[in-house]
Amino acid sequence: MADGLKTPLRALERPLWCLALSVVSTASALRALAELEPGTFHLLQPPQEDGTGCGLGKPYEFLVKTPENQINSKELVLEFFGGGGCWSYETCNATTEGWLGGERTKYWLSETGLEFIRSMMGSSVKNCRFPGFNVGGLWDFCNEEHPHRNWTWVTLAYCTGDQHMGNHVARYEDSNGSYMEVQHLGARNADSVLRWVQRSFPELERIHVVGESAGGWATFAWTQEGPGLRAQLNRVQLLFPAADVTSSRCKDSALHLLCPSDVCTAVLPSVDDTWNATNDFITPSWSVLWTAEAIRRSNWSLVDLMVEALNHFAGRMTFGIFTRSADADQLLYWSLFGGELGTWTTRMVALVNDMERRLPPTLLRSYLVNGSEHGIHRRNELFTMEYQGVKFKDWLGNLSNCWVPVSSMRVWDPLVGSEGNYTGDPNAYTCTTSTTTLTSSMSAATGLAGGNLATFLILGIGVKLQNL
Repeated sequence: MADGLKTPLRALERPLWCLALSVVSTASALRALAELEPGTFHLLQPPQEDGTGCGLGKPYEFLVKTPENQINSKELVLEFFGGGGCWSYETCNATTEGWLGGERTKYWLSETGLEFIRSMMGSSVKNCRFPGFNVGGLWDFCNEEHPHRNWTWVTLAYCTGDQHMGNHVARYEDSNGSYMEVQHLGARNADSVLRWVQRSFPELERIHVVGESAGGWATFAWTQEGPGLRAQLNRVQLLFPAADVTSSRCKDSALHLLCPSDVCTAVLPSVDDTWNATNDFITPSWSVLWTAEAIRRSNWSLVDLMVEALNHFAGRMTFGIFTRSADADQLLYWSLFGGELGTWTTRMVALVNDMERRLPPTLLRSYLVNGSEHGIHRRNELFTMEYQGVKFKDWLGNLSNCWVPVSSMRVWDPLVGSEGNYTGDPNAYTCTTSTTTLTSSMSAATGLAGGNLATFLILGIGVKLQNL
């Protein structure tokens, strides 16, 4: 591994792999959506012959939460769960107390979240809020403002330490000759679940993809165009033959690695070596920037990757960026990657400003605020946050609209900085939608506004695609 990759300096305050459920049915063979009970959390296991599995060899499982009254086969939330990452013996062997208490478990490869769920098997209690966990936002199905409370919700569990992107079995050794083998099979797990999704939702009309932290990177990776079914969430017509499928993506607080930088130059190739993150499951056929060769260049840039995607989608895609200026988890990973803690905020602001200068505000929206909290999509402040007279939920809801005031497209907390002014040709890109309807809810960001627009909502980076 590259010298720039540091081992953990301290134990994290909490394990990041956290799933809490109100109703769980016994994990079973892969059942069809129509066979699942309404108002219930189901634990399902994809076929192991698909090459699925957790990092330390146990079977992989995913979760399906069905709405209260009836199965919804037309509206789907697909969540990539977060939970850190590991790339060496020291990071993959780091331990903490597990969910059941007493035992020790690997931070980034933790399977005790699933074990915790299994301990609740046989429960018939129904609840619209996850009991015993201080989470809200899009995880609070009791909240009537929740835009997806009546949608089917599929959560891809995370136990592979590779941000749902890997396709490699790695052997890690320490200086004393001890070793461990880790199955970085996140891409295979995701591909298998997506195959189930395709079979289960033949009449799908709307899909919203969300991910926080490690899951946030996955929302971007899995919008790429790969071979066959793999990763074609950006071409939903190919996955779902229904005429007017609408898709949105939300990548929450995932700017841990800033590119270009000396840190990125050291880390990105090493991570690809150990995860095989540029595998065929997620590598776009049209991209010259997300390849094993390209990411090893010293000037590889996330901004260039976004511009490439924008050109590919020819104005049918917008970007939205949300992050906090001193996000504790992003700072931690920046330091683990070898970056100096005192440089992340300045570099992050510079990166976003570079994006803003190169992309017009109609296609690149931003919402940057002061603070150290990590993530927003499971926080109730998602519904109450407001800066410069613009509520976050309104900014989020209007991402798919080309006709909102320019002044509300880029929102900066003055304590963080100010936007970078677009310096390009104002006629170079055209934001194209078939609607001028404004909305103050999050519905537009999940496709209710209609139109021929693709939006990447980068909450840390993220996405909305329509009629591609």
